Amino acid sequence: MDRLNVQTSVLSLSGDLDDIEISGTTDTASIRLALRREEPLLFNGGSGVFPFFGATTGQFALPGLITAGAITIVGVTHRLTRRTWCDRQWLSEISEPARFLWRGLDLGAGR
Repeated sequence: MDRLNVQTSVLSLSGDLDDIEISGTTDTASIRLALRREEPLLFNGGSGVFPFFGATTGQFALPGLITAGAITIVGVTHRLTRRTWCDRQWLSEISEPARFLWRGLDLGAGR
């Protein structure tokens, strides 16, 4: 992943392996987060490439991200600085490569 640039009607996700920006707005919520990598890249299966669903899958994780920013829900803004995790996975050897992206956010107090 040299650069990530995902745009939808309500969300933008962009950056590289060291810095990721997330922003978006809906009728009742908004999100503005900056994620900075502080830990080494983790290659799943040791090499980052393994068989999955009859194709070759690539996957790596960014387990040590520091995330800072704000999430506003129904007018209430929650400022945060937390550790987060990002997985990046893709399938090859099919007509249209499928892509997967997971993100976990620790809001503290079990949330």
